[in-house]
Amino acid sequence: MDGQPPPAGPLLLPPKLLIPRDSTDLFASVDELVSRALRHMADHCHKPINVSDVVARLGVCGRTLARRFQQARGRRPGLTRAGQAVRKTSKVFCFA
Repeated sequence: MDGQPPPAGPLLLPPKLLIPRDSTDLFASVDELVSRALRHMADHCHKPINVSDVVARLGVCGRTLARRFQQARGRRPGLTRAGQAVRKTSKVFCFA
């Protein structure tokens, strides 16, 4: 273009805007409260937290969070085996 020879390799352009799909968002949920709870649990997985910490942060009662989790995710909130393993290890891994 403009009479110049083509580039030797591909031109890599940085993205102007990145919109993640819901299928790639680990915290996507039809229920905003559940999404906030999941994000809070992930942000604090390196600390010893439990469901009562999450409900206090979100300003709801435990029954409300449990019911909304059950409706949105098909199970109640709690630590998964992976979360328990992370809490038992002495190393903390941070992924950006």
